Amino acid sequence: MTSVSSSEQAKFGRVLIAGGTDWPSLGRKEGKIDLRPNLMGPHILRSLCNVQVQSVHSSPSGSHFICIDTIGHAHLFGRNSPSALGSPQADPTSPSVFRPRGVGLAFDVEDLPSFESCMPHVAEFVSETRPKMISPDMVGAKKKAKFVKGVVGRGLSILIDSEGDAWVSGEDKLGQCGLSSSSSMIKNFTRIKGPWGSKKIVDGSAGVNFSLLLDEEGKVYSFGSAEFGQLGHGKTGEHIISSGKNGFEVSWEPKLIKALDDKKIVQIASGNSHSLALDSEGFVYVWGYNGYCRLGLGHQKDQLLPVVVPQFAQEKVILRAKSIACGPASSMVIDNQSMLLVAGRWKTTGEGSSGAPYTTFRFMSDMMQCKVTKVCAGSSAFFALSANPEKPAGTDEMITIGWGQAIQHGELAVGEGQPKSMTRPAKNFTLDGIKILDAACSAYTTVFLAEPSDAFSELPRHPLIEGLEDEPCAICRKNDSPGALEPLACDFCERAFHPSCLTPPLTAIPEEPEWFCPDHVTARPSFSARYDHRGMPLALSTTTGGKRKATTAAADNGKPKSGERF
Repeated sequence: MTSVSSSEQAKFGRVLIAGGTDWPSLGRKEGKIDLRPNLMGPHILRSLCNVQVQSVHSSPSGSHFICIDTIGHAHLFGRNSPSALGSPQADPTSPSVFRPRGVGLAFDVEDLPSFESCMPHVAEFVSETRPKMISPDMVGAKKKAKFVKGVVGRGLSILIDSEGDAWVSGEDKLGQCGLSSSSSMIKNFTRIKGPWGSKKIVDGSAGVNFSLLLDEEGKVYSFGSAEFGQLGHGKTGEHIISSGKNGFEVSWEPKLIKALDDKKIVQIASGNSHSLALDSEGFVYVWGYNGYCRLGLGHQKDQLLPVVVPQFAQEKVILRAKSIACGPASSMVIDNQSMLLVAGRWKTTGEGSSGAPYTTFRFMSDMMQCKVTKVCAGSSAFFALSANPEKPAGTDEMITIGWGQAIQHGELAVGEGQPKSMTRPAKNFTLDGIKILDAACSAYTTVFLAEPSDAFSELPRHPLIEGLEDEPCAICRKNDSPGALEPLACDFCERAFHPSCLTPPLTAIPEEPEWFCPDHVTARPSFSARYDHRGMPLALSTTTGGKRKATTAAADNGKPKSGERF
């Protein structure tokens, strides 16, 4: 758990990443190569380190991320199959796939050894070292629209803008894009039309083969496969396709969930094949697949219609819910006491495992003293943000808590040399002194949104650059400083700059924890490293960025490192 004081929460944060980055092979046993690194501890994501990000989004069903910045642009990276990031796989010459240097791709065209050798890699993922940036005008949104929310499902992304439109790209074999399309894949972000008319879409969630949208009046719409009742319409539509093969009803267009029509829903969340909804009164409704009792109803029968969880339908308002979230086989609720309750399977052994799941919502015993504000889950990793229970009530110190078993790629961010898994919620010392504002888990990777600080700047960066320690000033090309001040190193590119060579010259070292050179003071499509045909940096090291006098190896500052070449 981290602890840090702050009088006011930042309006934006910087992106940290931990876990698997070999997007094509994550979760796949066949053809597993692991060419790209597992980041065992949190790393500053260099490609977005000068972007003011206000929210991060993913889900345990997906292997990609959406980061929304303060301007209203979306930055996407991760597995792209099938076209989940709006980059078509079928046409490798499409401008959505190949772009000039720095415009949201895994690597540069001029760095590629040959067109043929790189084509499959371009289609299959967008590297975190080159996120794809999408602005509302690129998808045809209204003039003043800004992206405000991202939704991630398996092979699918939805972008929700400030004008209430939802834009989808990705797999549509079972109608999960809601476009009534004859194609099995939506190659570019396309607006979803539905029965909400002029009402604005404000939220969404998605699972393996279905999606949900929430409008401003609290109505919920579903589309996709009804195999386990996850659409909430009261039926699965099971029918025989051929001998030994059954099919299920598919909703190709968004349909109102009538069982929730008289409720004012304020939040929705989805696991692989189940969903939760929270209404304005604090009642929680559940439906869909109920294996391992993930709906918290005390049994394992699938729920075809949304039903209220009696545990949160109490007369005492303090016992009701204020926030919800889903894991792949679990459900999580934060009640009005800010305490976390979990139902279903959330680990591999003991209570909470497949052999002894939580049949109803139960408090996490190790977190009874915590005041939880946020919880998220990946395939195996869980994170919670909370006020520091060791400090007096009312203080603004936050802690970050992590737990999970069967961790494969370091997504718990515990650092090099530490046990990969934690059976019980525990401190995350790698984030000590860093205030985490938000977190999002994909199946095998975790992204944090952190408030900039001195402790934040000491974390290693990804990808890491070597060979710049003795570089001369990027302006005068001299090593000797013309003034008394030490050279500054840009937090983005790590080039050295004499303070006196800048325009205007600096007379003192900046006190802020971050400093960016003139080329990178705002987010620009440029980067000094070169890439091979797999989208991997050609030069790496364990140096961190920031002021040159603070540039040290990760091993020297006690932070976890992943300095192995890959």
